Amino acid sequence: MQRRGYLRAAGLLLAVGLAALVLASPRPEPARAQGGAPVDGQPIEPSVVALVDWARLAERQRLTLPTPAPTGVIPRPGRPASQPSPPPTHSPPSTTDPSRLDETASALAASPPPSASFQALTDYTTLIPPDTMGAVGPTHVMTMLNTQVAVQNRSGGFLSALPLDSFWTFVLPRGQGAFDPRLVYDPYGGRWIAAVAADSARPTSAVCVGVSRTGDPTGLWTQACFDADAANQWWADYPTLGFNKDWIVVAANMFGGGFHGTRLLVLDKARFYAGLTTAYTFTAGLEQVFTLVPATTLDTTLNTVLLLRLVDNNPGTLAKSVLTGVPPAAPQLLIDTASITSPQPWNSIPVDFAPQANSFVSIDAGDERLHNVVYRHGSLWTSHTIGLPADVFPERTAIQWWQVDGSPTGTAILQRGRLDDPTATFTNGGLFYGFPSLAVNRFGDVLLGYSRFSAFSYASAGYALRSWSDPPNTLRDGVLLKAGQGVYWRTNGGTENRWGDYSHTVVDPLDDLSLWTIQEYALPPSGTGQNSGRWATWWGQVSPPLVNTYTPTPTATVTSTSTATPTVTLTPTTTATPTDTATPTVTLTPTTTATPTSTATPTVTATAPTPTVTQTPTITATFPTPTPTETPTVTATIPTPTATETPTVTATVPTVPGTLTPTATATRTATLTPTPTPLRPARPAVFRAGVFYLRDTLTSGLADRSMAYGLPTDIPLLCDWDGDGVRTLGVYRPATSAFYLRNSTTAGFSDLDFLFGLPGDKPVCGDWDGDGLETVGVFRPATAAVYLRNSHTAGPADLAFLYGAPGDTLVVGDWNGDGIATVGVRRGAVWFLKNTHTDGQADLVFDFGLAADRTLVGDWDTNGTSTPGVFRAGVWFLRHSATSGVAEAAFAYGAADDVPLVWR
Repeated sequence: MQRRGYLRAAGLLLAVGLAALVLASPRPEPARAQGGAPVDGQPIEPSVVALVDWARLAERQRLTLPTPAPTGVIPRPGRPASQPSPPPTHSPPSTTDPSRLDETASALAASPPPSASFQALTDYTTLIPPDTMGAVGPTHVMTMLNTQVAVQNRSGGFLSALPLDSFWTFVLPRGQGAFDPRLVYDPYGGRWIAAVAADSARPTSAVCVGVSRTGDPTGLWTQACFDADAANQWWADYPTLGFNKDWIVVAANMFGGGFHGTRLLVLDKARFYAGLTTAYTFTAGLEQVFTLVPATTLDTTLNTVLLLRLVDNNPGTLAKSVLTGVPPAAPQLLIDTASITSPQPWNSIPVDFAPQANSFVSIDAGDERLHNVVYRHGSLWTSHTIGLPADVFPERTAIQWWQVDGSPTGTAILQRGRLDDPTATFTNGGLFYGFPSLAVNRFGDVLLGYSRFSAFSYASAGYALRSWSDPPNTLRDGVLLKAGQGVYWRTNGGTENRWGDYSHTVVDPLDDLSLWTIQEYALPPSGTGQNSGRWATWWGQVSPPLVNTYTPTPTATVTSTSTATPTVTLTPTTTATPTDTATPTVTLTPTTTATPTSTATPTVTATAPTPTVTQTPTITATFPTPTPTETPTVTATIPTPTATETPTVTATVPTVPGTLTPTATATRTATLTPTPTPLRPARPAVFRAGVFYLRDTLTSGLADRSMAYGLPTDIPLLCDWDGDGVRTLGVYRPATSAFYLRNSTTAGFSDLDFLFGLPGDKPVCGDWDGDGLETVGVFRPATAAVYLRNSHTAGPADLAFLYGAPGDTLVVGDWNGDGIATVGVRRGAVWFLKNTHTDGQADLVFDFGLAADRTLVGDWDTNGTSTPGVFRAGVWFLRHSATSGVAEAAFAYGAADDVPLVWR
């Protein structure tokens, strides 16, 4: 694939040394799978490495692109001889009003309109196709095409632009000849990663990779080129790009007198970010592998990179491969570890197959290969163009998208859908779809971006959303992102009317919620005839709707009713007398509960009747220590929500066995000295539908800050994960026993992800060993087993014991002020607290609140000890000692169905 270059621009070139960098991480034993023994990566040195200053290059360019070079064509991506492209067979299209047809209807609601929409790069009038590619960072949007590279701000304002060859000129074998660009933003490393092939069909063929030295793409870049074939017989085509926490992975198809398989280039990401190059190459076992696509891995703990490829159209089959290893050990590759077969086949796509309005010339719709792969929440997502119907010569193109099992050997199809207009033909104005890409946010919302074609419209850009809450295997109705503006006919001396060859869709690193897509559309032609067509690219940002979002508006006043919840003061009246019934009567006076105590505990209520309670079965005195369960390695990054469970409870509060009464010998000597941290007052928070609402004072009022984190079905947590004295966000996913922890009270990616416990466990957190760091634990309600972990990692419990009875609510606090959090249980209105991590008798027993109240624990007065509180129908009742008595503070914050939390 020979290319003509651009005017070269000088820039800053610094030699990059290859100093040693040792990363002391163990090398895991790779899993054996059906693909056979793992293949070892072979070390490879770059042919050239350079430190390139974008700003210096742009200054030389004076922010103005050079005079266009002669026109050319990036040859159509190569295919093996066994996969020839069918010839085009079409009738001419109708010449009809281009505005006639919009997106086809489906059974779902419409996708949301774009929240931002602006011009990317336009036709440089030199090359076809553009190979539409781009990525989004916290402050920049970057577009990289076969012609140019541009950096814009997030509102679309252009900051700087360079020809593609000028950007790579210091590492390209001949200073020019870059093509097929790929670009991603690594949200965990805060870097931009780019890759290109160079010198098509030449002995000097190379694969080049670059990373920004910071999060600013207009600063310094480390770039390196690697010889595609040491024997100079084959050349690299159609590179694909992916990464995980350890590796940058580039795959390319090899050609030279025919197809010669895939070559894999793997770089040590940490060393490359530091300006050093440690790289490995794989060729053995890949001789028959075509278009292998490594995943963009949105997971900070996964030690593998999953790769997918299309094997066949009929039956429709994908194959999975797995790259294993942790630097400084060399990576290993397991090829074809799983085969994933669809029950529905599809067809190959003829060349120049897509219709357009007002022209007899059709547009190239690409082929069936996969376009990008994303690893998210333990799944692999991908999409590609297909020809339909499958059993006869194709009449239209559609897009097929997949969600498949993300384990190395998993073959399950979790979801598979198609964006298709089944009525479409080449002449009737129905919609053809092609060149898709997709991205997945932390909730599991998916955005599919694509090109769309029709005999009644010009080549246009579109997208369709799938919300995590939508029915499986479905997409919402599509949105026209940017309408085509004219007939596209452009061959640049070739024989095909090229479009594509791909597009890109990404998640926003600012909130891990918004999704962006860059797509191609047709500009008005310049003149008439075979080379009059013009293309352009367009960015769109889509903000998926938050399902059941809520902003608390608590009532500031507390009123009484004539029913069982009258207005009360914070001190019980002297005329109050206990009742005789087994169910506590809610009055202005102390009431007896079902506990065998003869003294009554006054209960404070406010504005609303008692809500449904959590579980309240019986408690026993002592239990043997259980065997801790082991937890697997995490395979997810960010969440899908359920709030805490609130099952119905019986009216009678069970009797508390007398053996749980604390004895004089129930003492504890602390053996650990806690790390001193300044005392901060406990403050109220609530969680609803995946959104945290935090308030800065123990008073009624609106939230002082709010942020979306997690999913509505997650169980929320607030703890001090990094030991800085401030509690920050966390969620636990009951279905998978996954924890997702964040070290700030802002929206964004999780900082810590791991599995601990079993599905269905109830999460807790506390400083179990007095080191100043709060870590997680779980309570297993069915067995009353407690499992505590002293680090933010998967693994067996560091502490395990039984306490309480099945169905109790576990509570956590520093009951004696020694700097160590211990557990307790709440059954009905009675609290049983323990000062050691053991089973046995309770050290503190008292009653406070009503059985149906939600449980709170906090250091409300900053005296260094935790004391009880309850949440009832949006009202907080707090006590300043771990004893029976009336509430010493009460205020309204949140709504009855919120999950109350305590932060500091």
